Amino acid sequence: MTRYIHAPPERVWSVFKDQLSEWWQPKPLRTVVHSIEWRTGGIFDTTIYGPNGESRVRRGLFLEVAPQRRIVFTDAIFADKSPSLPYTLGVIRFAADSVGTRYRLAAQFWCTPCSRQRSNTKLTDAWRLAAKQLAALAEDNI
Repeated sequence: MTRYIHAPPERVWSVFKDQLSEWWQPKPLRTVVHSIEWRTGGIFDTTIYGPNGESRVRRGLFLEVAPQRRIVFTDAIFADKSPSLPYTLGVIRFAADSVGTRYRLAAQFWCTPCSRQRSNTKLTDAWRLAAKQLAALAEDNI
């Protein structure tokens, strides 16, 4: 999934990490950030809440954090190194572009059934909506 954002990478990066709870899930879902360590080897611990009170915990590790350029993350293992299934490897890229920033999100799933289940149109649409929310915040007051 690719989105062009009319803001420089520094601004997109700042909004990405500092306002994650405002855009990470498409509305009416919301994200509560319990802790995030924006560094290679850092952890993330969030909960996603739905409009009817349903919730889903999302925890994992950052395999790479290169500010304003790239984030690689996984929910395959937790901070205590215990395994998680099914799991994802996500790669987010930020690149300077004539428009401002090219934002790319790609995910790989470690088993074929997981891939089919998670790589459906509904998930891709959710990523697009979240990227649209990120763009709106990053482009505000530019």
